[in-house]
Amino acid sequence: MPTTHLVIDIETLSTDVNAIVTQVGWVCIEVSDQGVASIAPKDDWRHGSQNVEFASQIKAGRHLCPGTLNFWLKQDVQVFREVMDQRVAIDRHDVFDTIVTIIRHQVIDTVWAFGASFDFAILRSLWNNDTPWGYKRERCARTIAGAFGQRGSGSPTHRAIEDAFQTAAMLVDLHNNPSNGFQIR
Repeated sequence: MPTTHLVIDIETLSTDVNAIVTQVGWVCIEVSDQGVASIAPKDDWRHGSQNVEFASQIKAGRHLCPGTLNFWLKQDVQVFREVMDQRVAIDRHDVFDTIVTIIRHQVIDTVWAFGASFDFAILRSLWNNDTPWGYKRERCARTIAGAFGQRGSGSPTHRAIEDAFQTAAMLVDLHNNPSNGFQIR
């Protein structure tokens, strides 16, 4: 039976659990009946990212760390502008609704993040201690990378969609190498 898995990445203005989230990106992985994993095409509706509006997060007391802001100021100017662009930002609850829509239209078996204790904890806090997938489906790609001697999900671009795509690519590569015994599930 084919399965579908969601990979999520976030960009933030702090490393605290109540960090201001600037961007959420997601990518779907499909595993066929034959056990072959693949990433859904880039133009597919199951890929995307959303910038998250800051004002309500600041008003709600979410954390902004000066050190993290300094980190962002040292990044590529184009990346900084894209990730911080509030003209295309939507409310954090609308991002939640977008992920819910994906999960409702696709039976999502697992949800992956590179550093699950970071991404999932912050998203849970952002969404009032809720996630649309439930904690039993959460998986950590960083743990898998370490267990299989991978360097990780590549050099982070700090664009949530691209970093999610890198993580998905690493998981697919590991899954499709039968000699290592790893399966996405």
